[in-house]
Amino acid sequence: MYLMLSEYLNHLSQERGYSPNTLEAYERDILEFLNYHETQKTKLYSITRREVNKYLAELRNRKNALPKVLSVSEVSRLLSSNELILQDKVIVELLYACGLRVSELVSLPVKAIDIGGGYIRVLGKGGKERLIPLGDVSVMVVKKYLLDTGLKGDDPLLVSLEGHGLLKTPLNRREIWQRVRDMKRIIGREVSPHTFRHSFATHLLENGADLRVVQELLGHSDISTTQIYTQISKRHVKMAHRNVFDALEPPSDN
Repeated sequence: MYLMLSEYLNHLSQERGYSPNTLEAYERDILEFLNYHETQKTKLYSITRREVNKYLAELRNRKNALPKVLSVSEVSRLLSSNELILQDKVIVELLYACGLRVSELVSLPVKAIDIGGGYIRVLGKGGKERLIPLGDVSVMVVKKYLLDTGLKGDDPLLVSLEGHGLLKTPLNRREIWQRVRDMKRIIGREVSPHTFRHSFATHLLENGADLRVVQELLGHSDISTTQIYTQISKRHVKMAHRNVFDALEPPSDN
């Protein structure tokens, strides 16, 4: 069983070009799945769709199955906060309004951003390139940031701003994660870079975007990966419905 897992991870690495962080996440999730079925005394070769659905139901009961998302008002609160420096607002804009992975963000050069055209060129998993539109707010924030820093061309977009001069040392994943985690003090809840990506996809679907379009923007090779966001969207619709209609007074008998 574990030899098969090793071979599968090697396939993802060698044939599909998945990053070490993605491989680590795959390995963790698959091991949890296998360990669950070991406790259920289910043989690997006998696992059917029914067993998989049962496992997913168990995750839902533990509230682990669906990604957490922010509300639009929470994102707006971050972007309007005086506690965030301009660079942090660039981070929020590109993670949320463009749905970037943190690995894509840290490797983004200035030349990948077309301010005039209103889009960015992103190199995703497996070296696949995709174009993502930039909204008006994103353009405004990024444009001001570039003017303030003087970064251009092959310069990394996100660099260390420590000291009196500008160091063109790119921020790393850990620094981005810490910056985002610190935003908890503003909105009062845990947040990670992927929370913004989840929110990007969910808000698009809630506003009528086609699933295939969201798949393209996220850079998913398989649409089944994108479909999880339809479940989040449905959940939010149900919650909004309950908030309105469960609060209504029941009709009187008169």
